[in-house]
Amino acid sequence: MKENFGANEEYEIRLGDVFWSVMRRWRGLIIAMIIFGILIGLFGAVREYRRYTDPAANAKKQEEYESSMEQYQRSKDAYEAKIDNLKEWIGRLDFYKENSLMLLMDPYDICKSTLTYYVDTGYEIMPGVTYQNPNYTGVLVDSYASAISRLPFDDLIDLRGGPDLTTAHTVSKYSSKKVCTVETDTSKGILKVTVICDTEERSSVILQAVRDAVTENEALLTQVVGEHTITVIGETSEHTLDLDLANMQTTFTNEYESNTNELTKTEELLNDLEEPVKTVHSKRTIVKQGIKYGILGLVIGLILSVLYYIFKDHDRSVSGLQRRYGIPVLGAVRTSGKKAGRIDRKIASRLGLSLNEDSGNTAAYIGSAIRAFGDGEQKGLLFVGSASEDRIRCVMESVAEKLPDKEIRYGGDVRKSAQAIDGLTGTADVICVEEWPAFSDKQVAQQMDILQALDRKPLGFILVT
Repeated sequence: MKENFGANEEYEIRLGDVFWSVMRRWRGLIIAMIIFGILIGLFGAVREYRRYTDPAANAKKQEEYESSMEQYQRSKDAYEAKIDNLKEWIGRLDFYKENSLMLLMDPYDICKSTLTYYVDTGYEIMPGVTYQNPNYTGVLVDSYASAISRLPFDDLIDLRGGPDLTTAHTVSKYSSKKVCTVETDTSKGILKVTVICDTEERSSVILQAVRDAVTENEALLTQVVGEHTITVIGETSEHTLDLDLANMQTTFTNEYESNTNELTKTEELLNDLEEPVKTVHSKRTIVKQGIKYGILGLVIGLILSVLYYIFKDHDRSVSGLQRRYGIPVLGAVRTSGKKAGRIDRKIASRLGLSLNEDSGNTAAYIGSAIRAFGDGEQKGLLFVGSASEDRIRCVMESVAEKLPDKEIRYGGDVRKSAQAIDGLTGTADVICVEEWPAFSDKQVAQQMDILQALDRKPLGFILVT
């Protein structure tokens, strides 16, 4: 036991008790907040006053404002122009999204039809002749291809009673992807027409227009270019999938979402853009800075004072005192005539104490607690503690009235009172009297170490307020 003399032991701390232990110093917290608020507020006001009286500072402020305003205007114009362009482009995309046949078709169920023509000019190479007749096959094939490409496909795909559609789209990567494509082999006189549509009905309309165009241009090209014949050598129709069309639609969807997201982002940037406020140092700004720094000082004062009391006072609750030293709190006695306020009573109740109770009831409770926890064979009670002698003797008088059969003795502070140490050598029960909440954790711990070293465990604490 003597080896543990003066040793520091760990003990449990509850946050709720620590909070209310700090709150009992609410007057000190308010005073600290006011002091820091005034000092830091004066600092801010004085600093602003110096700027107010400094022409160079005012000129610099004006220059900063003009620069910020110029930057703000440039950013605003850029955002607005970008938003207008994006809205216009998205409007075009919406139109194609709703009206482009290439974007509306199901790429996994395409009606694909082909027509293959052969153009025969009867051209022959004459052996042994230096001058050969010109071969017009390539010209004719290209002329037919051109005539087919000029067909009004936007009108052809509009069926009776159906929507007004277009064959155009905006995906530049697949610009060659069309409802009707023409492939030519001029050396062989081959003309291949491929039509893709969503329905056979629409496909048949386009194919008939291709046939009509070939028929109409045959006589003209015969007259202008030369004699020839054009014959259908192949015709197919099938339902198939078109991966290029699927990729084109996916690319369009990604582009649409990208532009929509960019529009939303740009609008948010424009909304978040704040116009610079022209702040000229004046008497008004001096007051504003004083108030601003004053509020900051209040917060700083509160934080510093709370931290100070946390590290200084630790836990002032009844439960915390009992957990730390393992002995009960027998009661609380008010030795001052001053009545506790409502706030103080509320905080004390959170810490396990009831202030302003009837002194007679309190003394009776303490007397009963001493009988319950004490050794019935002991006739003496020794009162020790760090509380002042007047307060300890006041407690002794209250207890003596309720315990007339006990010999009440005053001991004092065991850390510095020879009378207290001499009293501990006897057999009387020991009671510690501490001033609440002014007792020092260090002082109480030292007293308990001394009592432990002397193998004298107190019956409990009596707190005086």
